[in-house]
Order: sequence, then C-alpha cells, then structure tokens
Amino acid sequence: YVIAANKQVSLNYGFKYLLEGKDATNSNAVRRMIVLHPSNYVPNKEVYPKKIGKSRGCPAVSKSAFKFIDRKIQKSDQQILLWVIG
Repeated sequence: YVIAANKQVSLNYGFKYLLEGKDATNSNAVRRMIVLHPSNYVPNKEVYPKKIGKSRGCPAVSKSAFKFIDRKIQKSDQQILLWVIG
C-alpha cells in the first residue's frame, strides 16, 4: 500500500490514513476504503503468533504506534510505502 491521502478524521478511530493498493491483489483498496488506523484492541507489544482482533481488512496499530507513524508521515516529503503481511 501507499499512503494515498492526508490524515483524515474518523468517527470510529480518531484519525486514519486512506491507503492505495499497488499490487493486483490489493488494487481495490481505495474503493474498499482500506485505511491505516489506531485501535484500542492492538497492544503496544508483539503478540505473534496470537491474533489481535479484526479490523475488516484494514491495518490497525496501537495508539502509541500510530502517533509515532503519524509523525514520520507528516515529516516526509516523499511517498510512503506500507508493506502489510498477513
């Protein structure tokens, strides 16, 4: 995915970033409204191989991880690639 838009306000998550799919397998990401968002159900620590909940296909991160990622996105003047596995 590539971050496709500036940060947006979401009623569910606070803030989110719309993602644009770059492969044939995720080329419908904008139409499906796939977003990177923070969530209360995502812990700050690694939980692999356990699962952390469902976000209906959207990459979800902890609130503190989102703040860290958001600062990096806001400082960047280049397109940002997000590699999601799983």
